[in-house]
Amino acid sequence: MDGLTLLRDVQLIPVLELEPWGFSTSDRPSPSGSGLEMPEAWGRYWLDCLADSGIIVLSPLRPASWHVPVHEIGDPETLEKIVRSHVRDAGGIEAPTEADEIPILSGGLALLSKGEVVIEPTCCADLGNLSEWRAAAGYRKSEWRMLWIGHPWLSVRYEGRSLVISEPHESDTPSGRWTVDAGVLDRAVVAAEVELERLYRRLERALMSLGAADRAGRLARRLAGLPS
Repeated sequence: MDGLTLLRDVQLIPVLELEPWGFSTSDRPSPSGSGLEMPEAWGRYWLDCLADSGIIVLSPLRPASWHVPVHEIGDPETLEKIVRSHVRDAGGIEAPTEADEIPILSGGLALLSKGEVVIEPTCCADLGNLSEWRAAAGYRKSEWRMLWIGHPWLSVRYEGRSLVISEPHESDTPSGRWTVDAGVLDRAVVAAEVELERLYRRLERALMSLGAADRAGRLARRLAGLPS
């Protein structure tokens, strides 16, 4: 497919978005420019804000990103701090909130090709977007279909035995940018779900430690974006 970049050695990596101000306990000023203009300064600001909450063992998916691969979050104390920060706006872990009222953990799925980040989740995405990638991997029509990764989003269509993925857009006229074998993407989706199941088990233990033992399983599946 002329003009399209073929993606090889594809991985779909579940990532959490850790917004720095959700962890900072100080009035530390943020950098004056954008992340594109000042990637090193924003990277340092992000690390410093997480350190305010005692989180010092995480590395972003790439420089200046706020996304962390979930497989890197193995330390129970760190995961507990992330969960506590996430549910704070829902009244805290002790609040009598139904599982489906707790927001899914922010983040989503990052697409890598040959170990390099090609696509990251965008604004308002969460781990539940695995269902979008699963639907995209099984899509077999030539018309464009939305692939929600937040906004801007992607679109996907089927051509030959491959899927064409658009550039991120918010218009009605997608423009193809990448192509990937449909079977390869499907296997990446399966591997990502396995990783989310591992995260679910770690979240369940974290929730039990935080005092939600009676509903830890249901809440953990919700947070991980998995069906209950």
